[in-house]
Parts: sequence; structure tokens; C-alpha cells
Amino acid sequence: PVKTMKILILNHFIQNFTGSEINALQLCEALGALGHEAHIGTLIYKPPLQDYVLQKGYRVINLLEETGELDYDLVWAHHAPVLAYLLFKKKLQDTRLVFSSLSPILPLEAPPVFVEEIHYYLSLSELNQRAMIQAGVPAERIHIFPNYAPGRFFSLAKTAHPESPRKIAVSSNHPPEEVRTFADMARSQGVEVDFWGAQDKITFVDAELLLNYDLVLTIGKTTQYCFALKIPVYSYDHYGGFGYINHDSYDRAKPSFAGRLCNIHRTSAELFADIFDNYPANLANLDFFYNDCQQNYCLETNLQHIASQFDAIPVTNIQAFR
Repeated sequence: PVKTMKILILNHFIQNFTGSEINALQLCEALGALGHEAHIGTLIYKPPLQDYVLQKGYRVINLLEETGELDYDLVWAHHAPVLAYLLFKKKLQDTRLVFSSLSPILPLEAPPVFVEEIHYYLSLSELNQRAMIQAGVPAERIHIFPNYAPGRFFSLAKTAHPESPRKIAVSSNHPPEEVRTFADMARSQGVEVDFWGAQDKITFVDAELLLNYDLVLTIGKTTQYCFALKIPVYSYDHYGGFGYINHDSYDRAKPSFAGRLCNIHRTSAELFADIFDNYPANLANLDFFYNDCQQNYCLETNLQHIASQFDAIPVTNIQAFR
């Protein structure tokens, strides 16, 4: 049996419903289910996400206000500045360090400058892994931990779909203009289109919300959610995107499904035609996506594999590190 550990997950902010923040909360829950005790450490702790966290009962430590000694078996960091703050400014017992990089383009998610001092890294994708190696991270210390869907999503999968989408969700913090114009066109045909994200309605996008829709237009981790729930997904956002993912584009789009690599941009009229004309054909792929997602992107399965290696991570002597 795996030794249970007390784990601190670091995220720069717990404030909005963005990917890294949601990851921190889901990791807390999943680590708890594996028998570990997990808390979150952050530098910015504010509503609206703070309200959700309090309601759910997660333990969050505002590191800027914390004066006591922090004693954890392992620290799992998403962002280098908050890890550096913890290591240099706080009373911290010796601990194992894990750095998880969630993006190859956001400076906040780049590896810390003290790359040699961390013995275990997680990367969202192989593309991201290459960026980490360029930043000086030893390749043999990097383990792939892709975007995921929590296990319970798979048990909620849809069993019936309409012939044409009547309710569409756009889940994005940065929807481009052509998507907003597409939404107006769809509404004029009696189709309901809801925008969820930082610029529109802000909420925790979970299985229960997504199951209200016949189609979700999104990128990133919501894509895996849709695969797990057997909801047709249209991959498109401010980078453009693959549109309906098929067997061919699936291998090119995974594992982050961020849409950055394909560089396909469409007009609102092209989006409208593609989405409605090709919806029925896309339904045939749902079982394949579901099965592959369950095999490769289930949070608990992937986390269990990683957690089984925690014990072997060398403990960092904080005094010597400083």
C-alpha cells in the first residue's frame, strides 16, 4: 500500500474559474480519495472562487498571511513565483518538491530558475515537455500528466443525442468575435447558445452544467470533460481550432486540445455551416473518444500512477536549498 502523505498544492491565485485553479481543487479531491490529505497554498485568495471553496470545504492557506510553520510531506506547485515565495519566505519543514507545468506559453507556468533542485516534474503534453527541456529541466525528471476528466464524469455519459444541436455551450475565457457572431446566427434559427467564462457568465464548469447541452464549443480541459460525458465537442477558440475532432485530428490535437497547433481560422458563416452540417457524422466518434479518454485521461487512474512514485522523490533540505 502507498504511504499516505500530507500534500500542499500551490497555485498563484484561487480567485477565478480558470484551468490551473480548477486543477488545484480537483487534485485536492482526488488525492483525498486516494487517502492523502491535501491542502492548497496561494498568494491571492478572493471571490468568486473563494466562495465556492468555502462552500465545498477545501482547506486553503493564504501564504501572504500565514505565520505558522508549514509541515508537508510533499509540495506540488503549478506556478514558480508561489513556490519560490514558500521556499524562501515561509517557515517550512523539509519536504519533497513536485513542479507541474500546465502550459508552454504562459510565463507564470514556466519552470522555476532553480531547476536542478527539483527532482520530479509533471508536464501537460510532449510539446510542453520540449519547452521545459529548453528551459533547463533534465528530461529524465519529466513525467507526462495530461489534462483529465474526473472519474465520476464517465458514469454520467449521455446515451441519446438529437439530430441537430438545439442547445450549445461556449466554454471559454476568450471567445473570438467570429464565435459571438456565429452565436447570433444560431439564435436567429431558434438555437439556444450560452457563453460560460471570464467575459460572460462565470461559474464552475462541471458535468452537471455540460450535460444540459447538445454541443460544447471549447478548447483545453473541457474537451476531455466532453469526451467523458459523450457530449459532441467543437474545438475552436482564439487560436482557431480543429473544429469537430475526428480520428485524424485527434492524434494531432491531443493531449492538451488547446488548438494552438492547427492554425485553422473560420468565419462565422463557416462555423455555422460546419457545426450544423457535420454534427450527425460526429456522433459516430463519441464512443471512440469516450473509451480513449477513460484509458488515458481519467484523473484518478493517472494520479494513482504518479502518487505511487512520491515516496521515491528525494526530500529537499530547505536550509541547504536556501
